[in-house]
Amino acid sequence: MAVHSLKEYFQTHWADSDSLPSEQLILNAIAEANEAIYRVNMQGTRSGSGRMGTTLVLVIVANTQVAIAHVGDSRLYSFTRSQGLRQMTVDHEVGQREIARGVDPEIAYTRPDAYQLTQALGPRDSKYLKPDVRFWDITEDTLLLLASDGLTDNDLVETYCHTHIQPLIDSQVSLDRGVDGLIDLANEHNGHDNITAIAIRVLAHHRD
Repeated sequence: MAVHSLKEYFQTHWADSDSLPSEQLILNAIAEANEAIYRVNMQGTRSGSGRMGTTLVLVIVANTQVAIAHVGDSRLYSFTRSQGLRQMTVDHEVGQREIARGVDPEIAYTRPDAYQLTQALGPRDSKYLKPDVRFWDITEDTLLLLASDGLTDNDLVETYCHTHIQPLIDSQVSLDRGVDGLIDLANEHNGHDNITAIAIRVLAHHRD
């Protein structure tokens, strides 16, 4: 539902795909997706933890410009030859909220609710939603990896970066096979949660 709503919104409101939509347009699109799920929740008998909700990580690429947005604990990573692997999003969860308030990370993550989401699409009205939106320019060949926590839990991406992510920056390497390899890896080592992964290779002078 979230993906369908976002696609419809951008197709209707984002006319120039050679340049990025504005931050406000992205926020509006996410709010619309949230409302679509929230309306269904309110029509049914769902309440509390029984309400439908989803995380979101969104990437828009226009030439070598990138916009990213996220809600929840699905992540975006980037990999470049000069900077290696970088986590580009901060999970919307209780532990990270406490760290942002100045709590020591080791203390923040001793809380029993440390991994509980502080934001998600669908369970609540959009006025409670505060997606993070960022823009940046790509200046060198970059691999972007969008992933749910079924892949990213237990530092799997960081641990296996050299074998499973770094090779994907080579334009001769199949991204499809690379993503399949990541999902197999997550099933082998995690396997406790839904596993979603999307890889995007952006070449500094043209798109792949």
